[in-house]
Amino acid sequence: MRRSHVLTVVLSCGLAASALAQPCGTPWSQSPAAGPSARRHHAVTYDSVRGKVVLFGGLNGSTDLGDTWEWTAAGPGGGGSWLLRSTTGPSPRDHCGLAFDSVRQKTVLFGGNTPSGFSNQTWEWDGNTWTQVLPPVSPPAMDASVMAYDPGRQRTVLVSTLSGAGAGRTWQYDGITWAVFTDNTPAALPGYSSLTYDPARSLMNLVVPYYGGYLNLGQATFERNASGAWTYRQYGTLPMSLTGPATVFDPILNQVLFVDNGAYCGKTSIWAWNGVWTLLSSSGPALAEGRPPVFDAAGGQLLLFGGRPVGGPLDSSETWLCRSDSRPGPTLFNQGVRSVYIRLGGPTGALSVSATGTGTITYQWRLNQQNLSDGGSFSGTHTPTLTIDPTDISYAGDYDAIVTDSCGSTFRASTHVIMTCYPNCDGSSSPPILNAEDFQCFLNFYASGCLSPANCYANCDGSTATPILNANDFQCFLNAYAGGCQ
Repeated sequence: MRRSHVLTVVLSCGLAASALAQPCGTPWSQSPAAGPSARRHHAVTYDSVRGKVVLFGGLNGSTDLGDTWEWTAAGPGGGGSWLLRSTTGPSPRDHCGLAFDSVRQKTVLFGGNTPSGFSNQTWEWDGNTWTQVLPPVSPPAMDASVMAYDPGRQRTVLVSTLSGAGAGRTWQYDGITWAVFTDNTPAALPGYSSLTYDPARSLMNLVVPYYGGYLNLGQATFERNASGAWTYRQYGTLPMSLTGPATVFDPILNQVLFVDNGAYCGKTSIWAWNGVWTLLSSSGPALAEGRPPVFDAAGGQLLLFGGRPVGGPLDSSETWLCRSDSRPGPTLFNQGVRSVYIRLGGPTGALSVSATGTGTITYQWRLNQQNLSDGGSFSGTHTPTLTIDPTDISYAGDYDAIVTDSCGSTFRASTHVIMTCYPNCDGSSSPPILNAEDFQCFLNFYASGCLSPANCYANCDGSTATPILNANDFQCFLNAYAGGCQ
């Protein structure tokens, strides 16, 4: 009987199913309210004292904007309207940092990309007027989109988006000056990282992309406690956003939300964080770049404005709202990694998903959006676990699942299955397919270790006992090389 590898990272949710129970409903709706002109990479934050969403600047085509708008909810049931508040203040810019200081009751703006280059200016908005602050110490100029307010420290926190010597630094602003902490701060890519304060857990939450080799494996999640130390919490697993992560805190669900701008199925998804990521909704608007989220607590809704639809030449002026306490289908857990290897002719592999929902839950696994059925190389096509017998290279591709309950359907995010002749480590296609480069490739994978038990190319013999990588893997690779590629 064949040995099996389970090609998924099984997460310990630590949540009772009832903790995420939500009513059936359609969480997303487009607001008819007229508002700011079309733009992307603008800055937004929520003024919790006045109950307003504040929006500044952004980029329309290739033109930077410098206007200030505010959104006022129609009431706790949602909806609302936009109002232009100012056309003076900071110079036009995009990718600037924006956070609301609830103690001093000021919206703080830092940096950004201006027509003349990156900025290191600090500005404050009091609800009526912008005032430039001249602190004695400031971070270097950067497009600083990675910023949030920490009410525990009573400081605005910024994570450096610079490369080289400027990377990996945390800055804090107290209303007078900025101070730098050269701790173990992860390097944050501008436009591809997000910082949020989680008051339910009294922690700063930082999300950055996680790469293993050339594979984008999802998001790396860090948290920072009151002592100021950043800690890895989860990496190499979903969610994964192709347009950069964006997080906000939802006081209704009492969780950090990750807004995935369409990495899967062409739709905006929402994930919730409570020590692990859980998919809440995958039914949102189509993918758009540069569309930062903000939670409008007065309206009990997540708000998305603008962005550039993928494949489209023009920026958007649409306002989308989401009530995250409703759901169109089951809540999904344990969805595995973004990409995995299965050896052609090797052990069977398994992709998994767990779900909670209302009524009977059904499953339909798909390959490249085509429904699968049991038989041949597939089994479990209508169960939580799909088993793949890698007998044919045509079974490589994107696997997902449609999970349905009495509320509706939720997509299990796709996993890209790479199925190759195992000893062809470098993936070459020109004769000779097997050559010395494959040996060097294997050695490189061996030296880099295992990204996860389910994504460890060098574990040729499929062992699970420690040490996973050992001399048997070298002999296994030599045997596979000698067998050639059929």
